[in-house]
Amino acid sequence: MGSLPKADKKSNITQVVSAFRAVRTGPQPLAALTFTRVLYTTERLDTNNEYNTATGEFIPQQSGIYSFIASAEFFPTTPGQIFFLQLFIRVNGVSVASEFTFSTGRDVVTSVSTIVQLQAGDVVDVLARSSVSGNINNFSTVIETRFEGARIS
Repeated sequence: MGSLPKADKKSNITQVVSAFRAVRTGPQPLAALTFTRVLYTTERLDTNNEYNTATGEFIPQQSGIYSFIASAEFFPTTPGQIFFLQLFIRVNGVSVASEFTFSTGRDVVTSVSTIVQLQAGDVVDVLARSSVSGNINNFSTVIETRFEGARIS
């Protein structure tokens, strides 16, 4: 998908709109107590071709302030166990936002969001970790397991 120019009224510099949305289609195994990169495998929007479905990485072409939200639906292998699910948004391998959710043994959805200053070429990705084994997005629903972001300034 192509980029859309946007005029900056303060400096008359044309800026490129950057926005993406990707969802997870099909299950992704998550081993107990293992940090795993979540792969959001289907793009729904990518105005600047900055998200890679094979690696799960968003790499901006332009520096700026970006807003991100990530979510994951997790299904434990053995229902009925109390467990936690953690979700992290990272920039260049460093966590910049996280969420920690407990469950009484049923599937759970958790989400995390942040606003960050990025430089062109930074790498943004999402990690998940659970105290029990299971699958992210065990079914084909794509509403709950998504990663999206946009340049806001």
